[in-house]
Formats: sequence, structure tokens, C-alpha cells
Amino acid sequence: MKLTKIEYKILYLMERVGLSSLEKIKGFVDISEEETKKTVIKLESLGLAKRSEFRGDNFYGFTATPKGNKLLKSKEYEEWFMEFGD
Repeated sequence: MKLTKIEYKILYLMERVGLSSLEKIKGFVDISEEETKKTVIKLESLGLAKRSEFRGDNFYGFTATPKGNKLLKSKEYEEWFMEFGD
């Protein structure tokens, strides 16, 4: 599985910021709200992110999974990892 730079950045933000709402994520990336939502759902379907905070039937945040955290630190993405702050 090869992530795009935007997918990687969103996953990185989830890991660094912790619990991230779609609104918080959208504030860090230069894509539409709909694209942000689609990207987060894709990361979730790949097992790289998960919904975390539920209130009733609604969810309010996402976090990176252990699988997502491992992918963030892989050699394949080392350049992006360094670019985004580490």
C-alpha cells in the first residue's frame, strides 16, 4: 500500500495531535472538507486510523492505529516524516 502525500500528512497529524476531528484535520491540509472526509475514511478502511470518541450514535474524532503509527515511521516515508517536523 502506497499513501499519497496528503494521506500521509493526515495520518501524521492524527498521530502527533492525538484525537483529531475532521475540522481540526481540515485546518492543516489544503483540500476540501469532502476530500478530507474521503481521505480519513480511506485511512480507516486500510486499518491505519480509527474513530475514537463517540457520543451517542455520533463520532467526533480519529486517531492513528498501531498499524498506522508503524507505517508513519517506515523508511519508505522517511522524507515526508522529516518534512512534517521530526
